Amino acid sequence: MDSFLGQGLEAREHAEKLVKYFEMIIGKYNDLEVWQKGLTTAQEWLRLINAANASSVELSAFIGVVHANWDRSSGWWDLAGGAYHWVRKIGFTVAPPEVFFSHEDVLFPVDRDKAALLARAHRLLNTFEVYRSEDPTSELWPIALNIVRRWLRLMDAEEVVLAEISELAESVTKNSGQFIMSIAWIHTEHGVWSWCKTVGHSELIPDSRR
Repeated sequence: MDSFLGQGLEAREHAEKLVKYFEMIIGKYNDLEVWQKGLTTAQEWLRLINAANASSVELSAFIGVVHANWDRSSGWWDLAGGAYHWVRKIGFTVAPPEVFFSHEDVLFPVDRDKAALLARAHRLLNTFEVYRSEDPTSELWPIALNIVRRWLRLMDAEEVVLAEISELAESVTKNSGQFIMSIAWIHTEHGVWSWCKTVGHSELIPDSRR
């Protein structure tokens, strides 16, 4: 692995600016999980840049968190782009950019039937399992996994109970604000609301999502 010296000069300035950016967002607006994790991840990037010999384990854990969260705001996009190019420059093996920054696994056409919705849910389940593995300290991915599993169970049920559909819809609505800009979560929402329509309960869809 190449020496961090030299490779980290431009990256260090980038990381320092991102630390200040997330501190500003938290101070000016709120301390939502997305901003707190952005701050701690930017701080970790700066620590790794300054480290004399960061291990492959540390780098893998760091870039895993970046991958799980990269699409959650413009600040995260900036962090992910800088961190990704930095780990590659120092010789750490990472997926090519067209894979690392891809949404292919969670992009879907308009769902028109149960089979399409089931396929969507199973792909989202796989995606959130990857994110939970990459970002194990996050409380969000277990929430998303629980919601998708409940959704799958209801779609597989021979008879759907309105109370259970309502509970699922309430969980999606309640947790929506935490998953800022996450494309996987956006497609989870869209899928659940599409399914509510197919089972005749569009009244459960929030007005803002109709």
